[in-house]
Order: sequence, then structure tokens, then C-alpha cells
Amino acid sequence: MQTNNIKRNSQWVAFWIFRIISFVVLGILISIIGYILLKGIGLLNSNFPSQTIFYKITREGIYPAITGTLFLILGSILFAVPAGVLSCIYIYEFSNNIFYNKLFKLTTSILSSVPSIIFGLFGFVLFVDKFGFSNSILAGSLTLALLALPIIIRATEDAIKDIDNSYREASYALGATKFETIKRVILPMALPKILIGISSSIGRISG
Repeated sequence: MQTNNIKRNSQWVAFWIFRIISFVVLGILISIIGYILLKGIGLLNSNFPSQTIFYKITREGIYPAITGTLFLILGSILFAVPAGVLSCIYIYEFSNNIFYNKLFKLTTSILSSVPSIIFGLFGFVLFVDKFGFSNSILAGSLTLALLALPIIIRATEDAIKDIDNSYREASYALGATKFETIKRVILPMALPKILIGISSSIGRISG
């Protein structure tokens, strides 16, 4: 009986400790959002999203930031999605080289844990300095494509591995070639998870 009371008391204390911590964190977040709104609400107007930069920083718009972000996202996805999806299809549907497959997985895992600043430095040295693309949308898109590539590869890998081999065998039994099986069976079934990976990569590169 006494042991049960001790357990109940300890659970009650732990519950209130966690509850207080959650309220403190929530209060901090609300205060940050409130401070931003309080200081920034006076600068907003109907033309703010479409304004270009003015001389005073307090009167500048966000149009260049919006268009730049959209172009970088579009460019990086155009480079990263075909490279990531096609490389995974080759590894899991065509390649029989065990060493190469393991090396591919190891490299992808390492790249997914590399900080974004390292990709930025690499992109600056390679695309801006070495290839001479200067500070352009192309250089930024290629750099961010490298950042998004591990996420897309991992999502495509999980999607392809989750497809049961019986679907492939049924497709081959109906006379379909490997290319037709990939086009009409593998990719349609893997598409939802691939799209989730693309969405996650967009979130990372837009940040």
C-alpha cells in the first residue's frame, strides 16, 4: 500500500514538472511570436509582398526574397529529383555489384548528415569559383540540389524496397520488360513516398 502511494506521488510530481516545462516552452514561443508581430506589424502594407528594395531597410519589400527562393527551389528540384530517382532505380533494379551498392548507401548516409554550410562552401568553390557561374541562380540551384539529393535518394530507396517482389514477378509473367515494369509498376507504386521525400527536401533547401 505504501509502495503504491509512493508511485502515485512520484507520478504526480513528474506530471507537474513536465507540465510546467511545457508551459514555459510555450510561453517562450508565444513571447517570440508576439515580439515579432509587435515590431513588424507597423511595416506591413498591401504592397509589401510586391515591393522591391528601397533605400531604407525599414521600407523594403520581400518580392526579391520570394522570387529568389522560388527560382532556387525550382532549379534545385529539377536537378535533384531526376538524379536521385534514377540513381536509386539503377541501384535496386539493375545493379548486381554488391560493393558498389554498399558504397552508394554509405555515401548517401554520410551526405544526409553533412551540415548545410559545408554544401554551401563546396558549391561556392566548385560552381562559383571553379566553373565560373558567379553568384547566379544556377550556382545556387546546383548547390541546393546536392543538399536535397540525399533526402530524395533515401525516400526513393525506402519506396522501392517496400514494393513486394510479387508485383515485379507478375509483371514479368505478363510479358512486360524490366523497363515497362519500372515505368508502369514500380514508379506508380513508389510515387507517394517519393513525393513525400521531395516535399521534405523542399523544406530543407528553402530554409
